[in-house]
Amino acid sequence: MAEYPTDEQLEKISKWDCNDFHGLMAFIEDIWEYPERGFDRDGDIYTLITSGWSGNESIIGALQENFIVWSFYWESSTRGGKHVFAKLTIENLEKLAKK
Repeated sequence: MAEYPTDEQLEKISKWDCNDFHGLMAFIEDIWEYPERGFDRDGDIYTLITSGWSGNESIIGALQENFIVWSFYWESSTRGGKHVFAKLTIENLEKLAKK
């Protein structure tokens, strides 16, 4: 049975230091349900797919509450629960443009 993220875990995400992007993503990967099909890393680019699971949607909601992290790293969200986060570098912008 899937475990939902705890209120404490969600609060931690919502208050995470924006300077620790990879640490935040590692924390999220540890609590993400179905990471094998919904959590992908390509260097500084992370693609998270919620798979319609409400626990993963709660994690995305906590990320949205972290205004600085969301402002700095959110790249896009598309129908179906796909969310892309990336450090904004020339290399990453070029990679994202090819996708």
